[in-house]
Parts: sequence; C-alpha cells; structure tokens
Amino acid sequence: MAVRLGLYMNARRVIEGTDDLNGNAVTNVEQLAGLRNAGRLGRVDVLIRMSRDLAEHRRQSDDGLDSEIQPMWKGVREFTLDEIQGARLTRNVGRVPRGATTQMLTAPALASFLRALRKGGDPATTTLVLWGHADGPSGVLFAHRPGIAMPPRVGRRPAAPAGSAPAPMPRPRRTVPTPANRLPISVLSNHLARDILSPADAQRAFAGIDAQTGKLGLVCFDACQAACIEFAALLAPHAELLIASQTPVPGAGWNYGSWPALLSGMSKSKRRERALAIAADFAKSAGRNLSISVTDLSKVPAIIKALKPVSEALLASPSLRAEFRKVRARVPTPDDDAGGTVDLIGLFAAAGATLRTRDATFARRCDVVADSARRAIASAHRSADIAKRVPLAGLSIYCPTAKSGLGDLWDDITDTIYFENPDQLRAFKASRWHEFLAQDRRDRDTAPG
Repeated sequence: MAVRLGLYMNARRVIEGTDDLNGNAVTNVEQLAGLRNAGRLGRVDVLIRMSRDLAEHRRQSDDGLDSEIQPMWKGVREFTLDEIQGARLTRNVGRVPRGATTQMLTAPALASFLRALRKGGDPATTTLVLWGHADGPSGVLFAHRPGIAMPPRVGRRPAAPAGSAPAPMPRPRRTVPTPANRLPISVLSNHLARDILSPADAQRAFAGIDAQTGKLGLVCFDACQAACIEFAALLAPHAELLIASQTPVPGAGWNYGSWPALLSGMSKSKRRERALAIAADFAKSAGRNLSISVTDLSKVPAIIKALKPVSEALLASPSLRAEFRKVRARVPTPDDDAGGTVDLIGLFAAAGATLRTRDATFARRCDVVADSARRAIASAHRSADIAKRVPLAGLSIYCPTAKSGLGDLWDDITDTIYFENPDQLRAFKASRWHEFLAQDRRDRDTAPG
C-alpha cells in the first residue's frame, strides 16, 4: 500500500489582520507539486480538501517585482496531487464534495475526508494535516471571528469611568432550543456566530470512522498553538503521534517543498523516526518564537490520570489555589500570558519545586504530572530566543492568569469550549482541570478589588 497524506486546508481569509491564507494555501500546494515534479515525493498519495473565500489568486512573478491576477475558485474543492498538471494549481482542478461535505468546519465534513483519506491505504502509514488557525484549546480551526462588541461575562460588572454611575450588569445568557439528539447551546443574548471546527466536532468526526480500520500514524497541525494537552487527549484514541507547535507557526506555515518527502517509504515501524525528522525539518525555519514537538499519544492518558488528583487538591483548598495562582503568574509564556496557555511541564515542575514546603503531597503530585508529560514528548525544538526566555518543552495547558484573555469574544469562546458544553474536550475533562479553572475564575471574580 502507498503511504497517504491528507491536507485539510481551511484557507478562508476572514480573520482581520491575518496573512493571506488563500495565497498561502496555493503556495503550499504548489510547493508540494514541485516536490513531486522533482521526483522527491516517492510513492506518497496526496489528497487535498481546500476552502477559499477569494475567486482570484494574486501570483507574484518569479523575481518578486510584479504580480498577476489568476482566476481561482471560491468555496470547497477536493483533489489529488496527481490532478495538478505541471506546477500550478488552477481553477479547473478538483471537484466540489457532495452534500454536507461542501463545508469544512463541521464534523460530517471532516469525517467524510477521513473516510476518503483512509480508502485503499494503511491507517498506520497515513498522515493527516489540519491546516489553518487553531488558537490552542479555544478551538481547532477558526475561520471567523466576527467584529462584534461582546458584553462582559455574566457575574462581572464592567468597570465604570471615574466619577460616573456604576455600569449595569451584563445581560443574562439564554438557551437556544436545539433539535433532538443535540446538546443545548448556551449563547449570549446578542448571539455569537462562530465559524469553527470545534474540539467536539473533531471528536465526533474521528469517532464516526470505523474503529476497526485502526489509528492514523501521524496527525500534524500546520496551525498555531496546537501542541496542547487538550488536543492531545482528543486525538489519543485515534492517532499514534501528534506533531504541532506551542507557538504561532510562520506566516506561510511549514515548508511543503521538503518535509512531505520524509513520508516516502514510511512503514509502521518507521513512523516515529519519520515524525522526528519532520519536526526537525520544521525547526530549520528562520524566524523567532518558533517551536515544534512530537507527542507520543499513547502516553497521554497517563498525563490525564496524574492531573486529576492535582485538580482535586486545588478544588478542595482555597489557600492552595491562591498559592498555585502565584506560581502560575511567575511562569513566562511566549505571548506574555495573553492567551492563557502555559507550558505544561514548566508549570507543574515549578509548582512541585515551589510548593514542596507548603504541601509536600501536592508537590509530589505536580512532579508526577511533569514527569508523565516528559515521557510523552518524543522530541521538542524551539528557536534560540524562546530557549532564553520561556520554558517550552512540547505541550501546553490552558491556565489563564489575571492578564490573560483577548476581550469578551475570547472569553465567550473559551466559555463555550471549556465550560458550557460537556461534550467539548471530553477526554481531557476526565482530569477535572476544567472544574479547577471554573473555581479559579470564581475566586478571582469575587476577590476584593
């Protein structure tokens, strides 16, 4: 059987301030075609599903001094690499998937792609690349962050300008009726419209594939901040190895003119070796603030098991939560705590060392979490600037500080992903970490001042 590579490319360009995802997707596919044309891809069958929101592609001249407008398509197309004649992706390549699969960011769409990718191939030597914006545990692949003003969280009164009357309390949430067999969706009264393949959607997609076909060999995120324990827990039943970044990847993503060649000839016994080589290839990218790691997903359940008694101890003790909060505030992150994620090993190693005299049992439990995570990380690379200022060992965990959060929209997405829907991050929630986070938020919301 040939080795298979699937690119699930959510290239819609509707997040304000981002690079041109439509253009980057075309570039990556054409890099891959160039690799094939040079005879370096070997026997790797490539299946691509790509979404676009622009009907044209601005193509730069070879010298970079000029550009031309090339007709392209809008919407979703699926095609094999062999369908690209020459080196250019054109509007004539591909077909529109049928039915619900014309959407990228739904569980049925991902499930149909997984079925097509597995057809005729060995799952053990199959690689899935999820390409787009990940934003860590707040979601898998964002396409849209609407520019609407969101009210503050329920229970938190907005700050009023000096000398003015107190601001009114935010409007309550309401529950939107949903069809049978679906969970209620709690939304704010001015309704947040999201376009996202959520962790629950991804979980349903993977679970919908016949378990007898076996686990995928590799899952790669060409997306930011996806090397997190939350995603690793989701993928652990469905794949062997995860390759992802704890930080934002470069604007153009991975180098598709090199790393896919490393899949050629991959066997079940060699997939770990190839995963390490793929991560090393990414690590050669120029730029600062880069990271990449390979996680052995078979070791992730041990992390979840070790984390549960830590969560339970924090839930039982307000004073211990206060001490842990201080430890967390002192652990630096690549984004200066803006997003709320922190290196898992760095956090629990620091807690174990700092709180040993305060609570020796709790400190030992933190050490077990850190040790379990170390065993799960097969390799980790980071750029020199990160190594000097931030502890990044390969996996992050969501643990916000008072500085964290990107405004009310971020808070609402985090609420939806982490707290309101019990189906979200279901595998990870066995650790009870989300219960600690909810209690920690209540502690901070009710703290004096």
